[in-house]
Parts: sequence; C-alpha cells; structure tokens
Amino acid sequence: MNKLGHIGYILILLGMFLLANASYWGWLFRIVGELIWTYVGLKLHMSSIWLWGFIFILFDTYGFIKWLGYL
Repeated sequence: MNKLGHIGYILILLGMFLLANASYWGWLFRIVGELIWTYVGLKLHMSSIWLWGFIFILFDTYGFIKWLGYL
C-alpha cells in the first residue's frame, strides 16, 4: 500500500502542475490519483481517506465538466 500511496500523490501533484499550466490532462491525473487514494483508504478501512478521496473525485469531475464548458 505504501508505494501505491506515493504513486497516487505523484499523480495528484502532476495533475495540479498541469492544471496550473492550463492543460486539461491535469484533471485526468488528479482523478486517477484520487481513485488510487480512495482504493488505499478502502483497503486500510480508513474512512478519513476513502470518504475524502471520493469527495475530491466528485469535485475534480465537476471541475473537468466545467472546464469543458458544459456547466
């Protein structure tokens, strides 16, 4: 789980960097990173990880849809 958590954080960080440089790919990296962290939280039975991971996935999805101009 330890390595998987690091991979998730790297993807989230890369996603933030890409979004800061106006690349829509940043949304994909953030969502995948959060999916990884949600999985880690579920495997560790830690609601503080999986619940917030799920919330962040919802917000990232909303941001991506808004970015595309559908909202």
